[in-house]
Amino acid sequence: VPREVKSERLHVIEELHARSAGAINARQLGRTVEVLVERELEGRCTGRTRGGQLVHFDGHRALIGRLVDVEVTEATPWSLQARQANALTLSVL
Repeated sequence: VPREVKSERLHVIEELHARSAGAINARQLGRTVEVLVERELEGRCTGRTRGGQLVHFDGHRALIGRLVDVEVTEATPWSLQARQANALTLSVL
C-alpha cells in the first residue's frame, strides 16, 4: 500500500477517534469525578479518573497519590480540565 494511502487512512481513523473521544469526554462536563493524582508541575496536577480519563487541575504536590474529587469544567478529545470540588477560593473585594 502506498505511503500516501496509509497516511490518509490513518488521518481518517484519527479524526473518527477524536470525535468519539470528544463526545465521551463532553458527557463529563459539570460532573464531579474522583481522580487519582499522579503528578504536579508548576501548580497543575494531573491524574486519572476510574475510567482512565486524563484530568488536569490546579493543585498542590501534597495531592500526589491521593484520591481527589474535581468538577469538570472543560472537555477535549484527549483530556479533561477541572477544579477541585468543594475547595475554598479567595476573592479580593
